[in-house]
Amino acid sequence: MAERVQDGSLKVLLRNAEPAALPVHLIAPQGRTSVPKVRAFIDFAAPRLRAEFARLSAKAGKLK
Repeated sequence: MAERVQDGSLKVLLRNAEPAALPVHLIAPQGRTSVPKVRAFIDFAAPRLRAEFARLSAKAGKLK
């Protein structure tokens, strides 16, 4: 859908009524981050999530 907004075939209405962005957290029970599988997942997921959300934020900024 973002592509259609960019090419002008769709227009965003009520942009001021959009909800604020929500934070994303990776959580694990206390002490579980020392478990190798959990640590590996966090090490894998965190940078990818940061990069994807940064990309989406930049893309949204271009739509304004």
